Amino acid sequence: MLVVAPVLRAKRELRPDHGLPRSRSRRPPRGCTRSGALWSSAMRFQTVRASRRTVPTLGLLAAALLGTAVATPAAAAADSSFHTPSKRIYCQYTAHAPFLRCDVNFETRFTHRPRWCHFGWGNSFGVRASGRASVLCVSDSVYSPAAKVIPYGAIRHYGPFTCTSRPTGLRCKNQQGHGFQLSRSQQTLF
Repeated sequence: MLVVAPVLRAKRELRPDHGLPRSRSRRPPRGCTRSGALWSSAMRFQTVRASRRTVPTLGLLAAALLGTAVATPAAAAADSSFHTPSKRIYCQYTAHAPFLRCDVNFETRFTHRPRWCHFGWGNSFGVRASGRASVLCVSDSVYSPAAKVIPYGAIRHYGPFTCTSRPTGLRCKNQQGHGFQLSRSQQTLF
């Protein structure tokens, strides 16, 4: 059984303020930056195997409450997953902090991985509600078998984003006009 909870090891490591473990560093994890990779204090929560020693009752209660909050219909309706008919581009829209991320399953022109990125590079693209799109350094994928198809010729709106699907590729942009054009032959950030 996997549980998402704060990792609490021994009573001597606990802080008097709500039993959370003391942070040893305020720096982001290796391979992430504060501005580029969505790092926050929430990253201190880890997925751990449930056992009697590492996850106290308080941690299980917090995980149950967190699971209840995420599983509500309102939260599920706000986020959306979709893919192109070719199934070569999968996207995920996150509503709470408007962000659109699209992953491609083909080679792109972004092959040179920066030194600061220790994960996958060149196959994931993101854009926020304001500002330019960027290539993302990611360790996961937005692939979902439950994603809906955005048919060719369709225009869909996801919060502040507009995505247009065509046989030549997918184009998504924010209200400022910044975004990306993705196809096998060309990947453009604007």
